[in-house]
Amino acid sequence: MKPGAYFITLLLGSACLAVSVGLVFVIRSNQRAQGKLQAKQESLSNSVLGPRAQQISSSVLQDMANAAAKNPEMQALLVKHGFQVNAPKSPAAAALEDSEAEEESGSK
Repeated sequence: MKPGAYFITLLLGSACLAVSVGLVFVIRSNQRAQGKLQAKQESLSNSVLGPRAQQISSSVLQDMANAAAKNPEMQALLVKHGFQVNAPKSPAAAALEDSEAEEESGSK
């Protein structure tokens, strides 16, 4: 092998090794960040706000579904993100359903 080709090959091999080592450090850093974010997410889910936030989000989704009955763009957006849009509930029907759910959970 000619000396020029040898040095080019050595340089490319060294560059590949350096990139590989750098990639290992980036992966470890990402795993640490992911672990921290996961811990924060779990603490938020388990906190006092967690159940309340779930109730609020279900109410917001119901309101969005009601709005989607009149707005095809909203309906397409909900379907795109995996939410099945049914006929909107009237406020009286929603209140009745909520009170029935409370009675069932209270009787258990």
